[in-house]
Amino acid sequence: MGLMKAAVLTEPFHIEYTEVARPEPGPGELLIKVEYAGICGSELHAYKGLHKKRVPPVIMGHEISGIVAGCGDGVTAFKAGDRVTAVPMYGCGCCPECFRGETSLCSDKTILGSGLGAMPNTAWCRSALPAGCRIPSPCGMGRS
Repeated sequence: MGLMKAAVLTEPFHIEYTEVARPEPGPGELLIKVEYAGICGSELHAYKGLHKKRVPPVIMGHEISGIVAGCGDGVTAFKAGDRVTAVPMYGCGCCPECFRGETSLCSDKTILGSGLGAMPNTAWCRSALPAGCRIPSPCGMGRS
């Protein structure tokens, strides 16, 4: 396992740009070389110490797009070099909200970036996340 650069919220109102362990893709996961990342409202709440699930230390920047750098066992819909974007949150898949397609209302949802090592935020970082949270990017979309 190598290292990657990341902006880590170490405590409210304090972010350190540092090296952390680079994740490896597990079964059903993709390793993404992140090219673009966004900071959203939930991260601003975390920065201020007001987010219940994004508690320091946490890597900032969980809304990403990039290139598949590796695939875990069982991943067949993606291959290295594919351009993808991430869905930063997913539901349990079993509750009434998920069955209705309202996964943001799922009481047992997973919010990506809710822990150290969960998500990177810089162009040369990598991320291992479930392949089901990946959406192929349209042809021609990407770096110019």
